[in-house]
Amino acid sequence: MKLGLAVVYHVLPDSEALLQIHLDRFRRHTKVPYVIHGAPLRLPEKFLPQLAAPDLRLHSLKPPLNVLNYVEHSFLLTELLNRAAADGCTHLATLHVDSFPLADHWAEFLAGTLTEQAPVAAVLEEMEGDPMARPNLAGMMMLATYWNSARPFLSPSPELASSPAWRNFISRHNQQVIHSGVGLGYSLEREGRTWTPLRRTNARTRHPALAGVYGDLIFHLGAATRPKSFWSDGFTQRETWSMRTRRQLASTVRRGLPSRIRAWLRPFKPLGNFYDARPQQQNEHAFAALRSELLAAPDEFIEKARRPG
Repeated sequence: MKLGLAVVYHVLPDSEALLQIHLDRFRRHTKVPYVIHGAPLRLPEKFLPQLAAPDLRLHSLKPPLNVLNYVEHSFLLTELLNRAAADGCTHLATLHVDSFPLADHWAEFLAGTLTEQAPVAAVLEEMEGDPMARPNLAGMMMLATYWNSARPFLSPSPELASSPAWRNFISRHNQQVIHSGVGLGYSLEREGRTWTPLRRTNARTRHPALAGVYGDLIFHLGAATRPKSFWSDGFTQRETWSMRTRRQLASTVRRGLPSRIRAWLRPFKPLGNFYDARPQQQNEHAFAALRSELLAAPDEFIEKARRPG
């Protein structure tokens, strides 16, 4: 087994410690031969020395301009996975900068679940509104033979995104938000295949979407580089019916608009939020507290999340 890990290194200027935890934990728990294929994305120059290592190959890639964030992310990961496959890796994986393995056997365990019929295993973030339509790329592994032969995609082309087949897939699965990874779910279903989900296994839950432990193998802090808006958040009991309705309407509108129009409208989003801002503000506070605790004492924080008591 040779593992090829693909990571887009989009790191905020105040998150150097998070980047170090991500790298340290991957190296500590990965016992099989591996190589990390990374792409910097608006990365502060001061972080580059951390990515200068024999096990990490940094690629200078240029994503398409004026596209949605998940399209940009999918493009970069696709290029990195192609390079890992060309490098002779037998298994391909993806992580986010704010996700990392938790157990020494994580790679071997996930590899053992992969078959020709189910060539992918991944995190399933149900509390983020994700059904089986989306293998979450915050923690995903697949057979390189599947990637090479089937040529799946991580997000749809603009033509596919406006097609009845794609809309039917999204509607049938009730996939509320389109992220990178939904295209992989579509590709698998189209070929009559499936994937193995890693479900949330936290012993202690401080927030339903943030700081998740999946299959007791992968940790994902969540939303480290984006606004803290979730389909399911920890404060819905404080929302009125009208607040929930506006939030759901916003999701419906986003799904109905073509990606090119959504990309064009993105700068105007702050002028016309479709939902009350209070849940997002509360999520921001919860994220800040969880992140601070993780960076201060990573081992203690993770063990409390994994173990009762």
